[in-house]
Amino acid sequence: MDKRLEKLEQMQKDMQEQMQSQMQEQLAKIQQEMEEQMMESQREMMIQLSQLLVGRMDKGKIPMENNKDPQYPPEERCKWLEEKVQAMEGIDRHHGIDAKDLSLVPDLVLPYKFKMPEFKKYNGTSCPEAHITMFYRRMTWYVNNDQLLIHCFQDSSVGLAAKWYNQLSRNRISS
Repeated sequence: MDKRLEKLEQMQKDMQEQMQSQMQEQLAKIQQEMEEQMMESQREMMIQLSQLLVGRMDKGKIPMENNKDPQYPPEERCKWLEEKVQAMEGIDRHHGIDAKDLSLVPDLVLPYKFKMPEFKKYNGTSCPEAHITMFYRRMTWYVNNDQLLIHCFQDSSVGLAAKWYNQLSRNRISS
């Protein structure tokens, strides 16, 4: 009987190690994709911002440094630039979208008495691998609940990292 119990315990340990290894591989893949998309997004924003700053034409407007026309006072140029930055940051709100469509895991059922652990927010400037490792460690009790991990991960980031995560569609997430 003891040998059976030992064998079961060893099997359980092996399965846990295998699942942990698979989770780490998945997190590494997500991290790599996240880094690539964030870098691309940052490159695009820098290009757009540099184009605005050097005064390239946009929607028929006169370039800013050559603009001596009184119909474009500095206040309007500042407002126009602010609108462009907000558009690049994706400040626009979701209109006409069902709230359920905004969730990456719409069928999630939270465990009984689940309390969200406290996380240090990832902003894209620190080590993403360390952040994912710490997230995983704080969620140790729920490593077998992919939907919950996906749902909770959104609360562990801010800024561009959160923007990237929140723009993902369900078909980009495998659970």
